[in-house]
Amino acid sequence: MAFRRRHFKIDKFLNLQLEKKFIEKKEKVELLDDSIIINNLSVEDLNTYKIIKDIKEENREDFIKKAIIIGAIGLRNLYLTENVDYIEKEFKEILKGLENQSKDIKNNLSKTLKNP
Repeated sequence: MAFRRRHFKIDKFLNLQLEKKFIEKKEKVELLDDSIIINNLSVEDLNTYKIIKDIKEENREDFIKKAIIIGAIGLRNLYLTENVDYIEKEFKEILKGLENQSKDIKNNLSKTLKNP
């Protein structure tokens, strides 16, 4: 009987250790199915703190969910805009280079035709 109790204590201890390891290895932000799971994530920003502090406690979770959705959409659009601006800038540079090359070719052709 003493062996069983000792064996039970060891199993319980090992299970607790495994659970602890599992919790320690969990990512702060996980994607599961169509959900975002946030574990022990800390946001250290005084302005955000003040905004959340002013929200009634029973409304905070919904408010934070909406803030994450709106923030993610806004950031994605910002990145898309930056990419479009970069592509537009590069395209303008290419056009400018092609126009200069076209002028050079035209000038060289004109010189060649005038002085055969």
